[in-house]
Amino acid sequence: MLDDRLATEIAGAPRNAFVPRTVDVLLGYLDQTYNLSFSNPNQQEYDVHPYMVGLIMEALINYYELDVAEGNIPDARIPLEIKKVLDWWIATQYIPSRHTLSYQPNDVPVDPTLVGGTHSDATSLNDLVSPAYAWYWSKTGDNTYLTEGDDLFNHVFDDPSFYNPSGLVGGGWTWSVKEFNQIYKWSFDYVRWRTGQNPDGSSPAVGTVQAAANPCDNGSNPCVAPWTDYTTPVQFGWVPGGGSPSIWGPINASVTATTATFLLNIFKPNVTMTVYYGTAAPGVCNLNNPQPPNCMQPFPNFGFQAMLSANYPHRSTTTTGTQNQTAVSQGVLNVYDTTVTITGLRPNTTYHWRPLTTDASGNMAAYHDQTFITKSN
Repeated sequence: MLDDRLATEIAGAPRNAFVPRTVDVLLGYLDQTYNLSFSNPNQQEYDVHPYMVGLIMEALINYYELDVAEGNIPDARIPLEIKKVLDWWIATQYIPSRHTLSYQPNDVPVDPTLVGGTHSDATSLNDLVSPAYAWYWSKTGDNTYLTEGDDLFNHVFDDPSFYNPSGLVGGGWTWSVKEFNQIYKWSFDYVRWRTGQNPDGSSPAVGTVQAAANPCDNGSNPCVAPWTDYTTPVQFGWVPGGGSPSIWGPINASVTATTATFLLNIFKPNVTMTVYYGTAAPGVCNLNNPQPPNCMQPFPNFGFQAMLSANYPHRSTTTTGTQNQTAVSQGVLNVYDTTVTITGLRPNTTYHWRPLTTDASGNMAAYHDQTFITKSN
């Protein structure tokens, strides 16, 4: 998605207003990657491959370099997040004997004896990650990243020779279009950043991202506005289709003609709940013109609570969960009951509502819009 939008900008189109939002999402994905912990029950089914993360870093680096080429202030979060991923790879995912990264993270932590097996023997994927090391080295001069990147780049053709009966090009999988594209998609940028020259040896190196002919029609945000707040944002979770985020249990609702009571089990202490409600259906975000209040805005001011206030004219009192004593009696200490009651409702009326929970750190989670119908008198 980000690659496509940057490509249109490089071709001369104005910057798409969703680019900053897309960058926020991808940076969050990197954050969840290097914070991977198999002791965390919420990450037991987290499936991530370092080489797929490399594709994300390529898109973020292109975004960073495009801002540089256009004279904008680049997003300072990008090199910081990429460094953390590279450090995580070096510390936990790098297999020195195979000159590659684990095919997916659980190869190394779960069973180190498997790292020499074919599941991890995927050096033809190396050039989807080695350019990130070269880029970060070009920005910092830290040879730790240069050494790692060089090792990955120099062993890209180490895959088992029986996958290439011709024996050409070091026995790599180069007969396959898939492997060919993996090797050459990003590797020319590695050469530019590593040597300061173009792949044919000429210099100076041609920038991998050229400035757009018309980067911003109005010359204002989000095209040239600098990122002024580099602090870590609080997390915001939403629930597509009415499912439950990992910190929630099901919501139980009890509705009369004039009242509605909601009971939510939350698996975390010190979480508050507020219900926003009204009789009108909420507005929708215009994807072609994503303006507030119905569209989320770029970091750091997402505007979610402004959207709730604009679409739901009423809100309940805010309550804090109390420990579920039945769960305590069974030795389960992380279940908290949070109850909200709203009154003064009209009989036989359809209401739209959304509960919003907020923990002690300010992290929020909310269901999508839902409805309930009050009973007749």
